[in-house]
Amino acid sequence: MQEAVWKIQKLGVPPEGFEDGGCPGTDGFPSDETLDLWDEYQDAVVAISQPVTWEEAEALIKCCPTDRMAGVEWSLLHCIESCVSNRDLLETPGELEKYKNLIKKCNSDMMKEMLLERLDSYLLMETTKQFENEIAPFYWAEGGTGASVCLSEVGEYLQEIFDTRADEGFIGNGYDWGSLAQVFLDEKCPKLQEKINFDPEAGMFCAYSEDKEALADFILCFKRACEDRNLILDLFSRAGLD
Repeated sequence: MQEAVWKIQKLGVPPEGFEDGGCPGTDGFPSDETLDLWDEYQDAVVAISQPVTWEEAEALIKCCPTDRMAGVEWSLLHCIESCVSNRDLLETPGELEKYKNLIKKCNSDMMKEMLLERLDSYLLMETTKQFENEIAPFYWAEGGTGASVCLSEVGEYLQEIFDTRADEGFIGNGYDWGSLAQVFLDEKCPKLQEKINFDPEAGMFCAYSEDKEALADFILCFKRACEDRNLILDLFSRAGLD
């Protein structure tokens, strides 16, 4: 265990009141003993080398400040977070649950809330990033209570599919995409028919819904169908020219 971590473990939870202010000689001003303890605690936190081990994180999580310490709490938080990499949180079985259990052991409600909020934000960001990658080149946009999913690369993405019926007038514009999407919705996602709407334009395909979950289900399924050449060709064979 690092000497700095051992020092924090020995010092324990720092006294509250670090940011309360006040002047020497006034009532409530911290004692010399408290001031010295704060200094020692700050010096120890700064001296910690990252990443810390799980054992060190277990020690630190039980000695967290219970109120603000002019940024010292954030320095300690980053040390605790360094015990596991972002990649391991997502890819190594059991690591996420292990880290959540570590946070539960935190002695400070303030620090526990900070750690959980940052973890939730990171997981949401990664989930969003994964979703965006899965539906690309379609892209998601939110507004008001609903959401829309659009494709501005009409005339490029899967253009070879639309070219198979070019003699009928299909050119792969937004309206053609709307016709294809309608066939897919009717045949493959009939339960979503009342929730999904289309509003294509010549240069863009757009689907929208007040039900974001339903729209997400639709576009994920539609994108998978688009990547299945035989399936999308079959669906397109029944698309009507708008």
